[in-house]
Amino acid sequence: MIDELYINEAKRIREEYLNNLIYIANEEDTIKGLTADLEQISKDVEESNIKSDKYYRDALFEVELMIRKATEKIIPYHEKVKDLDKQQRKLYNQIKDKYPDITNEDIQNAIIPHIMEVDKKYKDKYSNLLKK
Repeated sequence: MIDELYINEAKRIREEYLNNLIYIANEEDTIKGLTADLEQISKDVEESNIKSDKYYRDALFEVELMIRKATEKIIPYHEKVKDLDKQQRKLYNQIKDKYPDITNEDIQNAIIPHIMEVDKKYKDKYSNLLKK
């Protein structure tokens, strides 16, 4: 019913989405470690007897570096997911343009089985990560 070109594009978008999700899941422990480090810095500053400006500047600099690390790791993948959402909407509009009489249910019935195949492949391969 729907041209294979559109189905393959839907599968590609889903695969890229899952790849980004897997990357983010892989980085979860790193981000948790950074969060723990930030909490430790906060605790150290609160409990410190040192009240110099240099001490606070150094602590703030360390916090800034940690935040930058986390941002550099996650933001590109977050942006990619947002771009994939735009691609998905564009694909939907292309399908509606090519098949003006098609219903949303028809689109779902044609594409979802293929998406489920992609999901199954990723669940089988990355089940330990996707449970997080």
